[in-house]
Amino acid sequence: PGEQQPEVEHDFKGEGTRAGVNNGHHWRDATGWFEYQLSNPEQKAVALRVRYFIGDVDRHFSINLNGEQLAAVSLPVGKPTDEFYTIDYPLTEAMKKSKTLTLRFAADKDSVAGGIYGIRLINAQ
Repeated sequence: PGEQQPEVEHDFKGEGTRAGVNNGHHWRDATGWFEYQLSNPEQKAVALRVRYFIGDVDRHFSINLNGEQLAAVSLPVGKPTDEFYTIDYPLTEAMKKSKTLTLRFAADKDSVAGGIYGIRLINAQ
């Protein structure tokens, strides 16, 4: 997130978004929403891994794949022990079967979606 070339490659779209760098790590957040197209050509993805920053607090948003809610998120997630931490969100069976996934982060009313510091599909072993 927040880097021009990867966002072009993943068909970035959004409303009310911001991007920046924190300790050398690129991020994106939004008071509206932002989305990417992710490829799952061999249909091996089983989870979505999202990277967060411990300093982002009191942020509430949803993560959607192909229009279906994957998670309702309130930051921080759990009690992170590292400055940056990841959470894996298991995909539904329908999501696993899709060769292209539209990933959308959407802020709840009067909140912020993110910051998102990394996104990746995790494949079955």
